[in-house]
Amino acid sequence: MVEFLFLTLPLLTLASATLGVTWYSFAKAQVTQIAYEAALQAAEPDSISSEVIDGVRSKLAHRLGLDAFSVTSSVNAGMSLAMVEVPASLGPVSLIFPNLNVVSYVPVEG
Repeated sequence: MVEFLFLTLPLLTLASATLGVTWYSFAKAQVTQIAYEAALQAAEPDSISSEVIDGVRSKLAHRLGLDAFSVTSSVNAGMSLAMVEVPASLGPVSLIFPNLNVVSYVPVEG
């Protein structure tokens, strides 16, 4: 029984860490895509920041099931910026990476 525990505990820890890193990578890819889409939306001439925030909110809820986030969007010097920050509540991985921060830039058409 003790030998079984000594064998399974490291294997379960390794499997849990693998799943955590995989989920973090998936979440980072999704947040990167959402930030890019938010920057594209902010680059439109008639876009307002509340539309950008609502778009990010709905995409995060749909793709990752998250509702806690912060968004910063601005247009300066012909570049649209969107920064999305999501707390990484991903179990043990959140001890190493407490937040997902993604910044995306898109040129504004003149």
